[in-house]
Amino acid sequence: MEDWQSKAFERQIKQYSDETTLLRKEVEKFQLILEEINLFYCELNLEGRTMLFNTPFCQALGYESEELAGMQYEKLLDSSSQETFEAALEDVLKSGLPKRRFDYILLKKNGALLHTETSIFLLTDEKKLPLGYRILFQDITRRKQAEELIKKLAFQDTLTGLPNRRLFHDRLVLELNQAKRNQERFAVMMIDLDRFKEVNDTLGHYVGDLLIQAVGQRLTHLLRKGDTVARIGGDEFILLLPSLPQGDNGCRVAEKILSAFSEPFSLENHEIHITPSIGIAIYPDHGDNMDLLLRNSDIAMYAAKEKGRNMFEYYLKNGRNSETTVR
Repeated sequence: MEDWQSKAFERQIKQYSDETTLLRKEVEKFQLILEEINLFYCELNLEGRTMLFNTPFCQALGYESEELAGMQYEKLLDSSSQETFEAALEDVLKSGLPKRRFDYILLKKNGALLHTETSIFLLTDEKKLPLGYRILFQDITRRKQAEELIKKLAFQDTLTGLPNRRLFHDRLVLELNQAKRNQERFAVMMIDLDRFKEVNDTLGHYVGDLLIQAVGQRLTHLLRKGDTVARIGGDEFILLLPSLPQGDNGCRVAEKILSAFSEPFSLENHEIHITPSIGIAIYPDHGDNMDLLLRNSDIAMYAAKEKGRNMFEYYLKNGRNSETTVR
C-alpha cells in the first residue's frame, strides 16, 4: 500500500472513530435526558415492539427493563385504548405527521390503569425511511382523578352521595323528552322531613347529618333500578319515577315510603322518629315542563304539611287535593 493510501486510510479510521465517539456521547446524552425528564419515553419498531424506553417508563408500569424489551405494545395498553392507539400509529405512518396530546390508558404489570397524555412521532433513518415510532407519555392520572372529583362534586350531593339538584334536573329533562316521544307518564315526588329542625336543635347537627344520610339510603332501597332519588336542600329530597304503568300514580311508592318511615332510625344510641310530607305531580296531568312539575310537586308537598304532615298529596289545578293518605 502506498504511503499516501495508508495515511488516507488512517484518516478515515480516525474520522470513523471520532464519529462513533460523538454518536456514543450523543446517545449517552439522550439517555440521560430521558432519565431526567418528567415524561415516559418509548420507541416502537414498525411491528409494534419496544426498542428503547427510559427508566421512568419502566417504573411507572412496574416492569424490569428486561421484561419490557421487545414487548408488543398491545400488552401495555388497556383494552379501551388499543383500537384508537393502533389507528393513531397507522395515521402517523401514512402521513408522517405527529399526533399530539391524545389521551390513552396504559396497563401496569399489576393490572392497575395509568392515564396518560400521549404524543406519537414517526422515527426515520437518514433517508427519511420509517423505522418505527417515538412516543412520549405524560402521567395525567391525578388530573383525571381531579376531573372526576370535580364532576362528582358538580352532580352529587356531598353529604349523601345522591344526585344533587343539577343532576336531577338533567335527568328530568331527559325523561320529559322520552315521555313526550313515547307518550308515557311519570311522577315527580317532593319529600320534606317533618320537624327536622328539632333533631338538629336537640341532638346536634352531627346526628342531623347522619339522619339525612340514613334517609337517603332508606329511600334508595325503596325504589326501582331506573328511579332517581336526589337531595336538593337541607332536609328536602325529590324522586323521579319514570314510565309509570297505566293506572299507577305513584301511590304505591308513596305508601311504601310512609310505611318505611314508621320504623325509627337508630343513630348514635338514639331512636329517632321522623316522618315525611310528600307532594306528587304527574306528567302530563300536572305539568308538561320541568318548572311546572317542580313547582306543583312542591305545592302538593306543602298541602300535605298543612293537612297534618306524614302524608302524601297530589297537585290539582283547582287547588284541592284529590287524595290523601295519613299514617
